[in-house]
Amino acid sequence: MKKLLYIIGLLLLISCSESNKKKEKIQLLNYTVLIDDEALNNPYLISVTDDFLFLANKKTDTIIETFSLNGEKISQFLLHGEGADEALNVVGLQYIAKDKALHIVDNFRSLTYSVSLLDVGEDVVKINKEPIDLSNIDEKL
Repeated sequence: MKKLLYIIGLLLLISCSESNKKKEKIQLLNYTVLIDDEALNNPYLISVTDDFLFLANKKTDTIIETFSLNGEKISQFLLHGEGADEALNVVGLQYIAKDKALHIVDNFRSLTYSVSLLDVGEDVVKINKEPIDLSNIDEKL
């Protein structure tokens, strides 16, 4: 029994020493900080277009914040709440290039908001609302 333990121990020692010899080179990538941590607040959803970076935040007055790709804050819109042009629980943030629009899903209100990229730099961002149709969801799956 002792011989078996010595053989197992020897095999473990050899296998551990062999794995140490196979070290991979790790190459660090260069990066540029576009937005500092204080400006980010606490984003939980991110969407990027060719011109904009959209962040969904729970720690700000408005849910959606828009930044240029240079890190400059451009606009913010969609307040937290139950009123008109407000959202309760944003769970999806998707840019669709064909529409040139950002689509925002609020599952508590069963609404999809869409914002044209042409409106993003304006003082007042126009938000279109559409109800989410779940009546034939089984057929779509």
